[in-house]
Amino acid sequence: MKNKIHNAIIFNQCVGILFVYIFENNVLLNYFTNLGLTAALVLFLLSLPDIFNFLFIIPSAYLSDKIGIKKFGLYGLILMSISAGVLVLSNFMTHQLIAIFAIFAISLYSLGRTIYTGSWNALINPHIEPATRGRFLAKLKLFLGVIGILFTFLTAKALSFYP
Repeated sequence: MKNKIHNAIIFNQCVGILFVYIFENNVLLNYFTNLGLTAALVLFLLSLPDIFNFLFIIPSAYLSDKIGIKKFGLYGLILMSISAGVLVLSNFMTHQLIAIFAIFAISLYSLGRTIYTGSWNALINPHIEPATRGRFLAKLKLFLGVIGILFTFLTAKALSFYP
């Protein structure tokens, strides 16, 4: 049962980290530039996750404890998923609406990521024994690194074919 929980946590993080890699590997920078957004707006959009994290991580952790760790973390995942759809829709909007859709999508993502992050540590705490926590986190980091390399390679290839 313990290995099943460990594998579920690792799988969840490997899927959830993909949108983070889109930010970190400058895929969104390229996307927003190709949509015709100004450099100042692109910088603002790319800084939103850090702004939201700074402002809302402590309230998020508090609410996570009050509402329920799993339920609150699920709200964060749902917001991140919706934001990806809204971001894709921005590609089909008029130039005037692209900025509004992009700001809305990145704000949704940022809030969802902060909510999820605020509950994540508390969520794994009862499932990972302190004696094995270091080994588990090293395994998680290894998987995230491999996923990051593969995802970066695939997005770079895709962007070379479809800029």
